[in-house]
Amino acid sequence: MDFCGSDTLAGAEAEAGKLGSRRMTVAELKGWRAGFVAHDGGAVEVSRWRRDETEGGDTLSYWVARGPDQHIEV
Repeated sequence: MDFCGSDTLAGAEAEAGKLGSRRMTVAELKGWRAGFVAHDGGAVEVSRWRRDETEGGDTLSYWVARGPDQHIEV
């Protein structure tokens, strides 16, 4: 998938948006982001898409971490 090769959040969002899944809101990502920052100790930019509304349903996450353990994950 093209978004896997993206090196920026904007690039990943442009490609993953073509999948048709709903992009999760900032409010929906608040808990995930807080947990990641607590674990990693650095800032993180994240986008996440959900295929359907069922709890535990398919999601796709893409994030770029900054700080001591900076990395890009899909």
